[in-house]
Amino acid sequence: MPRLSIRKLISNFREPLRSKFFSLNLLFSIFLNIGIWGLIYFFIIPNSEPVSLHYNIYFGIDLIGEWYKVYFISLSGLIIILVNYLVSAIIYSEKKVLSYLIIGFTALIQMLLALAAILVILINI
Repeated sequence: MPRLSIRKLISNFREPLRSKFFSLNLLFSIFLNIGIWGLIYFFIIPNSEPVSLHYNIYFGIDLIGEWYKVYFISLSGLIIILVNYLVSAIIYSEKKVLSYLIIGFTALIQMLLALAAILVILINI
């Protein structure tokens, strides 16, 4: 059974960051996620009234809940960033193209989550 030292493990997670494409997509994803947190913080006012969490063109507002549940959008984005970075860093040395695809789709998912957060905010204003 091979033993991995802590230094080897840390160097495996730092290696993908040397790639410009990888690091720029990761930074873009992180900044978008921070922006989502900020948008929700500034526009969703904590109160006892329920807020609209989802809108459907067929049924209208179909999900209502407490104000703090809007933060699940940004929390899910943060979890996606972490999981995709870990997976990409693990497979980076063997499959760089797949690693680039994963981190590229992470940025795309963050853009979609930002759009979802903006739409949820607009529904509740």
